[in-house]
Amino acid sequence: MFKNYFQTAWRNLMKDKTFSFINITGLSIGIAAGLLILQYISFELSYDRFNTNLADLYRVINDRYQNGRLIQHGTATYSAIGKALKEDYPEVENNSRVEFLPQPVIIYDNKIMDVQNGLAVDNSFLSMFSYQLV
Repeated sequence: MFKNYFQTAWRNLMKDKTFSFINITGLSIGIAAGLLILQYISFELSYDRFNTNLADLYRVINDRYQNGRLIQHGTATYSAIGKALKEDYPEVENNSRVEFLPQPVIIYDNKIMDVQNGLAVDNSFLSMFSYQLV
């Protein structure tokens, strides 16, 4: 029975080769695009899933407007934001600032470690996130 189906399909493919080529090429491109999109989504959803407090973590975004026009959008916020959020919203349990350091100097056992860039954080960072110190 399946042999007859395959013979019929093969004959139809060979009868109109141009139409068959277009259909098979479109199907292949569609499947490949679907798999790439699925892989991209899986990769994007895999970030920071190891944090135990994942459901309670939020990031503050700073949007600055001037004359009704957005002039700055980013995560750089002012140092008083954390304190103000804790005072204004009782739901906020903790906060941590993260500061980019362009060329930090790290000295360990009288050796200067070569580090290209780094981050400075508050003490509360380690109680909020599940990073292990080396």
